[in-house]
Amino acid sequence: MKVAIFQGPDNSYDVEQNLQQLAQQAELAAAQGAGLIMTSEMFLSGYNIGADEIAARAQSVDGDAATRVAAIAKAQKIAILYGYPERDGERIYNAAQVFDSDGQRLAAYRKTHLFSDIDHDAFSPGENASVTFMLDGWCIGLLICYDVEFPENMRRLALDGVDFVAVPTALMRPYEFVPQKCCPPEPSKMACLSPTRIAAATKTGSTIAA
Repeated sequence: MKVAIFQGPDNSYDVEQNLQQLAQQAELAAAQGAGLIMTSEMFLSGYNIGADEIAARAQSVDGDAATRVAAIAKAQKIAILYGYPERDGERIYNAAQVFDSDGQRLAAYRKTHLFSDIDHDAFSPGENASVTFMLDGWCIGLLICYDVEFPENMRRLALDGVDFVAVPTALMRPYEFVPQKCCPPEPSKMACLSPTRIAAATKTGSTIAA
């Protein structure tokens, strides 16, 4: 399976604009034979924008944005994994979810390990640290950014038999080394794919990984 990594600009906080970009990149990725396109952490709204701005953009797991993303996946015949702020009652979570190429939800995940005041001021922690889904014969695990720095999370997914772990991030300098250090090919025997928004990034596009 080919996976497209969509690393959008770090300065787009407009939900509608981001959905339009996702539709464009999904079309391009599908044309190149990708079966899955992944976005960065909090792709839909932007990440470090303050608790009030995040709350204003938060949506339910089956809200309007989710309906739009599912429609994009179905139209382009490609699975989509995207990050967004999830509202559940009075709580807001740093979340990600996956739709298959028929627009059906495969999995939803909430970040369990919150990073610094950026996360603690805006989000509640998720409780389920082991979320997996099947896609094209692959067992895929889900984590979000800081979650991957805790070995027990990767160990748990390895015991669940995952083939690779999808880790949307909003990685900031000087932490670019984290994916290489936390997701080595040995001894986990798992691949780790981590789309990210590095601060000051200027190029938008998708990278295809086989």
